[in-house]
Amino acid sequence: MTIEERNKSTMSDEAMIVNEIKSDKDSMETLKNKAKQGDADAMFQLGLAYISKSKKDHDKAKKWVRKAAEHGQAEAQCCIGFACINGKEYVKGVEWLVKSANQGIQEASDTLETLCSNDDD
Repeated sequence: MTIEERNKSTMSDEAMIVNEIKSDKDSMETLKNKAKQGDADAMFQLGLAYISKSKKDHDKAKKWVRKAAEHGQAEAQCCIGFACINGKEYVKGVEWLVKSANQGIQEASDTLETLCSNDDD
């Protein structure tokens, strides 16, 4: 590969990275707009995006995942349920998991089954 070809390749890689960053920023703005309009799936996706973005955004992540759960988003309800159980808020956790399981989230159903079988011991 010649120097020119390598430079073009490097420039192309850098352009792709810049486009990905711009695309991510546009995606976040789109999610924010949809979430603010009451789209529960967008709320959940926005929460997940904040989780993956950085630790300083975890409060924003929790806010949006909770809003999604409150708007009936089943996966968000499951996440909130797990968070409550991990935080020793068992009654709240089970309530969220039941809501999630009732919407077909198998992981919530399996967790409830495990919790109930552990209760028998």
